[in-house]
Amino acid sequence: MDDLQESALAKLSFAALCVDMLVCFFFWLSLKEVFFHGGISPLAASLLPAVVLAHALIVEIFLFGRSIGRLCCGISLSDPDPRRTLSLGVRITRFAGALLSFIRAPVHFRHLPRHNKSERIVFKSDIAGRSSARAQPFGSMAASVAAKPAAPSAPSPARRLVVTAGPHKGNSFSIQSPQMNIGRVAGWANIVLERDGKVSARHCRLLMRNGYLSIADGPDRGTPSSNGTYLNGMRIGNETFQTVPPSSQIQIGDTTISLSP
Repeated sequence: MDDLQESALAKLSFAALCVDMLVCFFFWLSLKEVFFHGGISPLAASLLPAVVLAHALIVEIFLFGRSIGRLCCGISLSDPDPRRTLSLGVRITRFAGALLSFIRAPVHFRHLPRHNKSERIVFKSDIAGRSSARAQPFGSMAASVAAKPAAPSAPSPARRLVVTAGPHKGNSFSIQSPQMNIGRVAGWANIVLERDGKVSARHCRLLMRNGYLSIADGPDRGTPSSNGTYLNGMRIGNETFQTVPPSSQIQIGDTTISLSP
């Protein structure tokens, strides 16, 4: 996903939030009318944040991220693997992240909040230029958001990653999904290099799009890996994805990886 798409989704997310806040406000008015006969008292006023908190809890944990505002704006949240549903742990993390986002930082109109950037969450919105058929994991999003890679002279035919040096020498990994992660933690990482002590638990991300392979360091934007990721001897950043030309070598810790058709 490029910056324009993220900005569109951020604005849609804010619009959805405004709709949900209106829903909470009208629900609070109804409760105030029933229990306080329309009057304003400190207790009645304190009921409004309680309604908002209960709404967030129900939406994020029990309704799998579905809310009236998101439905109205064409945004939905789901696991990139259709055979799975969002686990309770992921839903609780989203709820806690939503609370922390509003406490620690103001709403940003160009970037999605960090709690919406779980590797196991995808955003799907035709309005933002992303349909269900084309949705991809928005990988630890803050940093997984990819700038559009500059196209090399020809698409990389690589479909496998072959380890040519390091503790995992001889192993190969097929590129099976549009976005994959490399690290020492199984579950987050699709390619696990547990025997290389210099590989971070969440080291780097790969993105395959339109036949091109690109790579970004770290689990997300602004969070680099401990020892860095190198492409043909040059250290890459984690703000944007960098295109991997054919015949390139990727250095991750003591592990060297090359591309193979």
